[in-house]
Amino acid sequence: MTSNYIQIANWLTSKEIVELQAWLLNLFAKEAPLSHPFISTPSHIEQITSAYMLIDDDSARIRIKESLRCAIFTHDIHVDGERSLVRLSQLATSVKSSPSLLALSQKFLDHELEPLFRNGEHHIISELISCLRSDPSSGKSAVLFESLYYDRPFEYHNAIHPQHTAQIFIGLCEQNPNSFTDHVSLLLRYFESNKELFKPNYLIRTFANTVSLHTIA
Repeated sequence: MTSNYIQIANWLTSKEIVELQAWLLNLFAKEAPLSHPFISTPSHIEQITSAYMLIDDDSARIRIKESLRCAIFTHDIHVDGERSLVRLSQLATSVKSSPSLLALSQKFLDHELEPLFRNGEHHIISELISCLRSDPSSGKSAVLFESLYYDRPFEYHNAIHPQHTAQIFIGLCEQNPNSFTDHVSLLLRYFESNKELFKPNYLIRTFANTVSLHTIA
């Protein structure tokens, strides 16, 4: 298995940004079959991530991350589909590509993902928010989370599912644990009007793991 990852790493480092960008979009959007040096299992994301971790050339790593950022930036949800955006974002999370996740945040802020809310694609939205939460240091994610939590822009308004509200609340706490008191009252209002859609035990456990008891006290 390791020899395969070494071959994949060598293959990745041999490609230019434009080539990798097109390849990533083709791989995830069109589900193009993988060819040598890739193998059938594990998943595409796992193979690429494992190979990436073997690369010690910083310039090659930067080139790969930039190709991923460009793939997310140019992704068209109407042409490439929502599932491929999730996979690209999950790969960005796996290789810790903050610029790629910034590009994802910008797609939300630029209204590009409005169809997901309008069409009730709650699972897709939840997966994308989870990816954004993986980079709590991102200022762009903080702006997005606060905008979705309080302002409800882009005509989303009531399209925000309570599940997303809870996720965004945790995301805000991850970015600034000391600010949880600023956000909890709105969360409780959502909970009161949508009790059947919340998972309070899971939310409480996640909150407790995010905000220390010292901070809560």
